Amino acid sequence: MNEFQLKNRAGKSTREKRPVKVEHLANWFFGNFCTRCGYIETAKGKECWDKIHLIAQKLKSGGIEEMRHKEFTDLIKRGTTFCKPIKREFHECPICKALGVPQKRR
Repeated sequence: MNEFQLKNRAGKSTREKRPVKVEHLANWFFGNFCTRCGYIETAKGKECWDKIHLIAQKLKSGGIEEMRHKEFTDLIKRGTTFCKPIKREFHECPICKALGVPQKRR
């Protein structure tokens, strides 16, 4: 088993995601988490963009060129006070509501 493989609960090996560049992770995080807050076109959205990229620059200047998605996400969510991403519940989906799809999971 190489460094990118782990064993899941059933004992089968699964592949772990490979590290990617920190710049990519900053853009990925902003696109997947910050866009949900609804502040993209405001000063707060620009402020979040700047702070995330500042963290990425500090990581890069500290010698960390690559990380995994989960490591970067944990760093931003737990290591900062400015970012508290909104997690939307399934029953809040406006598209599902408009189409009449049942809103509650059981």
